Amino acid sequence: MKTNIISYITFGALMAGSLTGCQESWKPVNERQGQVALSSLGINVDSHETLTNSDASKAKQSREAYDVNDYIVRIYDAQNAMVANWRYAEMPEIFTLPVGQNYRVDVVSHEVQKAEWSAPLFTGSKSFDIADSEITDIGTVTCTFQSLKVSVEFSSELKAAMGDDAQVRVVANDLGELVFTASESRSGYFEVVDGSNTLAYFFEGSVNGNYETFHNIYTDITAGQHRIIKFSLKQNNTEPDVETGIVTPGTGINVNVVVFDENKNGEVPNEEEHQNPNRPNGENFNDEENPGPGPGPDDPVTHGEISFTAPELLFDTPMDPAQQSNGVVDIHVEKGIEHLQVEIQTNSDDFKGTLEDVDVPLTFDMAQPTAADEGVMELLGASADDILGKTDVKFDITEFLPLLFFSGEHKFIITVTDKDGYSDSRTIIFVVK
Repeated sequence: MKTNIISYITFGALMAGSLTGCQESWKPVNERQGQVALSSLGINVDSHETLTNSDASKAKQSREAYDVNDYIVRIYDAQNAMVANWRYAEMPEIFTLPVGQNYRVDVVSHEVQKAEWSAPLFTGSKSFDIADSEITDIGTVTCTFQSLKVSVEFSSELKAAMGDDAQVRVVANDLGELVFTASESRSGYFEVVDGSNTLAYFFEGSVNGNYETFHNIYTDITAGQHRIIKFSLKQNNTEPDVETGIVTPGTGINVNVVVFDENKNGEVPNEEEHQNPNRPNGENFNDEENPGPGPGPDDPVTHGEISFTAPELLFDTPMDPAQQSNGVVDIHVEKGIEHLQVEIQTNSDDFKGTLEDVDVPLTFDMAQPTAADEGVMELLGASADDILGKTDVKFDITEFLPLLFFSGEHKFIITVTDKDGYSDSRTIIFVVK
């Protein structure tokens, strides 16, 4: 939808006549100059914000007006050098510029933060030329919604069951983070970073006296989206009269994610139902159809008889490698390691080329390396004799951190298999702007 903002200041009607006179009488000091009539600059806010719930038929659009007086207006030349900068309400009526083509006026609602409450980012641009001894009207610049908007909702039943420590951390793109509690009603707005499209949420805290941690990750984030994450408490189907906060298949906390993206054709929501497969009383599933829970941040997470602990890393959470100095993951395998497989995934061709230059394959097994894995084993300072059959090993990618300066998303997927054939894995994600 579009919310038109009448941005011509009150004397705009008078200027319409006076500018004609100026074009006839005004002469620049330098004959190779012209002027731009900033009094002609209007701002149209195309919000693309949708109030959504799980029923698509009830979706409606926000029709609030936006105060554009504090919007920032910047003019750039053809070389992308900024030549002027104002608040919209404080712009001059006329501004003189050298004759040239491909000038650009950028309008931005505010200086964007990685993550902020109730502060949607709107941006817009328009090109114009400056002709000798002439005044150029800019006209209207349309500003579109460029944030990722995230709303978190808890059902009343779940709120009643949540302890004071219960919260949902939302991390998006380049490490922007906000924490939602049961009393938080505001929406969060995250900067959308080129080359990064990841959103993750982490539920942490007590539900009905049981401490719960579970998470989910989405890798299809784009500017202009509004994601609503809904948490609700369901009846335990195995014990119909007992509500539980334990997350189990077909019971427990049910998470619906509804996505409206008005940049697509039509307003069609994606509804996803996610459930953490952790059993009550801490028992875990070990079968392929019901894998165990993903790790929470900071703390070691034990899945069956394999555990991973990272003192300074977060699993499944985007990190800036420049902020990391310790890439150690401690791995405990009670029945001994049969395979320690590593897969490197990256969307950077430059990083792939660098790995090739130092003889690092994209997949390798540190417990049973092949001849092609010798380069990476040497880089990691590892020996198969210290891994195969062992119960406690260190997986250390500290030596990789200096290589992670290429823009993009770089993942290290660690999969450990024990002597009984049971496997578990963790993912380390680095994002570089």
